Amino acid sequence: MLSTTNSLGNKLITAYSLTAQTGPAVIDSTKHTVALSVYNGTDVTNLIATFTLSGGTSTQVGNTAQVSGTTSNNFTNSVIYKVSSADGSEQDWTVIVIASAAPTSEALTVSDPSTTGFTVALNPALNGLTASNFTLMDGSTPVTISSASTTDNGATYTIAATLAAGKIYLISATDTGYTFGTAQNSVVSSGASTSEALTVSNPSTTGYTVALNPALNGLTASDFTLMDGNTQMTISSASTTDNGATYTITATLTAGKTYTVTATKSDYDFGTAQNVVVSPGVLTSEALTVSNPSTTGFTVSLSPALNGLQTSDFILLDDQSQPVNISTATTTGSGITYTIAATLTAGKTYTVTATKTDYTFGSAQNVVVPTPPTSETLTVSNSSNSGFTVTLSPSLADLTGSDFTLLDGSTPVTISAASRADNGATYIIAATLTDGKTYTVTAADTGYTFGSAQNVVVPSAAATLSSAATTDGTHIALTMSSALTGSTGDLVAFTVSGVASSPTITNVAVSGTTVILTLGATIVNSDSSVMVSYTKTGNNDLTNGTPVANFSNQTVTNNVH
Repeated sequence: MLSTTNSLGNKLITAYSLTAQTGPAVIDSTKHTVALSVYNGTDVTNLIATFTLSGGTSTQVGNTAQVSGTTSNNFTNSVIYKVSSADGSEQDWTVIVIASAAPTSEALTVSDPSTTGFTVALNPALNGLTASNFTLMDGSTPVTISSASTTDNGATYTIAATLAAGKIYLISATDTGYTFGTAQNSVVSSGASTSEALTVSNPSTTGYTVALNPALNGLTASDFTLMDGNTQMTISSASTTDNGATYTITATLTAGKTYTVTATKSDYDFGTAQNVVVSPGVLTSEALTVSNPSTTGFTVSLSPALNGLQTSDFILLDDQSQPVNISTATTTGSGITYTIAATLTAGKTYTVTATKTDYTFGSAQNVVVPTPPTSETLTVSNSSNSGFTVTLSPSLADLTGSDFTLLDGSTPVTISAASRADNGATYIIAATLTDGKTYTVTAADTGYTFGSAQNVVVPSAAATLSSAATTDGTHIALTMSSALTGSTGDLVAFTVSGVASSPTITNVAVSGTTVILTLGATIVNSDSSVMVSYTKTGNNDLTNGTPVANFSNQTVTNNVH
C-alpha cells in the first residue's frame, strides 16, 4: 500500500490498496486519481479496498458508504469515490484498476556447491540479474553474496559467497515480472564423500535412464562413464527434469549387448558400475492416443494392447516441459486403455508419452484440457406465424440458422433465416409457423451451453367479423370467424349508424361465435343502410386469445318486416 501526503488539506485519499494488486498504488492528489495493477485473469468484480482518508472525512461510491477493509466494489470500469468533509464540501476521486501480464515462471536449480559459492541455473534463461536479485540464507540469517555473474546470457549464474563446509543454505531469487518458485537447497560438502545409489532402467538402442538416490543435480554427460567391455562409449547428452533424481542418458547402443555405466563427481561415491542390458528383441511399436481430457485426468489408448503398465511408465509434462504428477494409471481392458488420474488446469495443453523395455510409443501426444463451456440464457419473445425473436445472455455473435433447432413436437421445422441484431444479443428467427401451435427451440455452438429447449407459443389468429344482421329491430347479431372467450363486451366499443332512431347500445352478450348487441331504440324496415363499427377500449375487448381488430362501417343486413 503506497501512502502520499501534500498541502491540499481535506478530502484526500492518502493510502489505498487491494489484496490482488501486483505493485503499489499510484495516488495523484492533483488529478484526484488512484491507479493500481492486477494480473490478467484476476476477478475484479468483487474486490475489497483498504484505504486511509484525510482527517474528518468520509467517502461513498454511488449511494454506498465505504468502509476500509470491508466494502467491496466492481472494478471492471473505473470507480468514483466521493470524499466528503464535515463542512459539506466534496471531492470525487477516480480509482482505476489495470490488468497486466502474469509473471514469467522461472525454474531455479542449484549445482556445484562449495565453500566459495555455487552455480544457479535458470530455465528459461534470464539475463541481467545481479547479486541483489538473489537471497542466500543460513537458516534465518542472511548470507552476503559478493557477486553473481553469467557467461551464457542468464542460463546459469556463478554465485560467489563464503560458505561453511557441511552446511545447508537456501537460495532464492526475485525480479519484477518473474516468479522463481520455492527456495532451493545449496548443500556444501563436509569433505567426506556422499554415497549415491545409482540404478539403470529403460535401456534401449538410443540410451537409458539413470536414477540417483539421493538426487544430485547438475551432472553432465562428462560425469558419466559408459563402457562396452574395455571400450569407452560416447554419451551424447545427459539431462534431468526432476532436479537430479533421474537422468536421461542418450547414446547409440547395440541391441542384445550389455554395457556398464558409472558416474564420478567430487565428494560423491557412486559405488560399482551398473549393467545396461539392451534387449536383443525387435521393438514393438505402440500407437498411443489420448481422449477424454479433463481437469482430473484423461484416457490413453494403446494399439496393440499392452497390459501391466504402471504410473511410472507414463511421462506427463506441462507447457513449460515440467513434470506433472500422475496419481494413478489403471486399466480395465487388458491394456487397451488406461485411465490416467492427474490434477490438470482447464485451458492448458500437456504432453504424455510412455516408456517400457522392448516397446516404442512414438512422439509425445497432446493432452488438451478443454475450457468449461460458457453458459448462455436463451429466451423467446415476439412469436408469430412468421417467426420469433431469440435473446441470448451473454451476447453471442456469428450464429446462423443452422445453429438453432426448431421442433414441432419431434419434427424439425425449417428456419429460413437467423438475423443477428446488437452484436448477438438478439436474433430474429424467420420460419413458417401455424397460429395457435407451440414449438420448441434451442441452440448449439462449440464452447457454449444453452440449457433446455424453450417454448415458442404462436398466438391464435384473431377472430374477424363474418356477418351482421337484425331480425327484430332491437338486436344486432354479429357472427365471428372463430369462437370468442368471455361472455360480455364493452358497450362503448360499438356504434350503430344509418338508423333514423340513432339507437345506443344497452348490452353486449358474447357466446361462442355470436355477439348480440341490444339496442336502446328500434331499427325499422326503412333503415336501409345500417352499419356497425367496433373500436377496442381496453375494457372487455373481444378476443379469442388474440384481440379482435377494430372494424368500421360494416353492413348490417336488415331483415325487419
